[in-house]
Amino acid sequence: MILALIETERGYPNGDWYCEPDPDPQSICLGASIVIHSGTVVRQYGGSANVDPHWRAAKFKQIGAHAVRWVEGGRWLAIIEQTDADYYYIQWKVDASRGRFCLSQVMIDHYGLEAEPDFKLNEDGDHCYPVGLSDRR
Repeated sequence: MILALIETERGYPNGDWYCEPDPDPQSICLGASIVIHSGTVVRQYGGSANVDPHWRAAKFKQIGAHAVRWVEGGRWLAIIEQTDADYYYIQWKVDASRGRFCLSQVMIDHYGLEAEPDFKLNEDGDHCYPVGLSDRR
């Protein structure tokens, strides 16, 4: 997993669907669209120990919603996973257009992230980072 600032273009469904595993065999899943975006990793803020720092992709996949037509692109702070295919998988994302983002220790622990040293702790104990508009790593 990688904690990164990403920029994506508008994404469109690729025709695949996702249904969460459900132990109830009687349940019906309407499915959520799998969406593909073109994009780039602008800056990495941290990651887990099993990340290849030289691996790059120009596509991102994420779970959309049922019958989604598109998902807007933008500038996001995201937890992304490197895949064996030619894309990153977006596990979680939040809008990063306001110049700063914060992550709770629970989020860092859940994804096994190693926080970079340039963070500041806020009053709630969250790890906060500035989003540099021209930063590229």
